Amino acid sequence: MDIFRNGERLLTIQDLAQRMQVSTSTLYRWRSEGTPLPPSIRIGKSIRWRESDVAQWIADKNVEVAA
Repeated sequence: MDIFRNGERLLTIQDLAQRMQVSTSTLYRWRSEGTPLPPSIRIGKSIRWRESDVAQWIADKNVEVAA
């Protein structure tokens, strides 16, 4: 089920894992270790990521790798 806020799709941890091509357990581990991830928002007990924030974060990481 897609969740939207202000017209923008919010990604679940499963969506984020798929975009980053890692497992959800890797993302949970990275969060607990403090590994930098895209900015997230909390909705109730759930954590979501704005699609635009994820796209920008990935683009920024690609620029860093290329530099």
